[in-house]
Amino acid sequence: MQNHDDKVGVKMERSDSPSKLAWLIAGVGIGAVAGILLAPQSGEDTREWVSIKCDNGINTARARVKRTRRQVEDWIGQGQERVTDAVSAGREAFNKGTAEAGF
Repeated sequence: MQNHDDKVGVKMERSDSPSKLAWLIAGVGIGAVAGILLAPQSGEDTREWVSIKCDNGINTARARVKRTRRQVEDWIGQGQERVTDAVSAGREAFNKGTAEAGF
């Protein structure tokens, strides 16, 4: 059986996980900035490199957004076709049933 201190310890461990992740991300960011600033390239070369990397990242993100948009549009189209088919089948069944019933 766990006592109150054990339960608090478990809660504290769980709440520290996001904090550890934040520190990890901050450390990676600081390391990247330090690496850029201390690189053996001129400032102009470094700025050009950063600019190219940013442009590449933006282009990659745009391509992924376009691809995702096309997938979503396809899924929506398929869903609309299914709904249309279901409505048509329902109308046919209704019309058949009313015709057989003599309405």
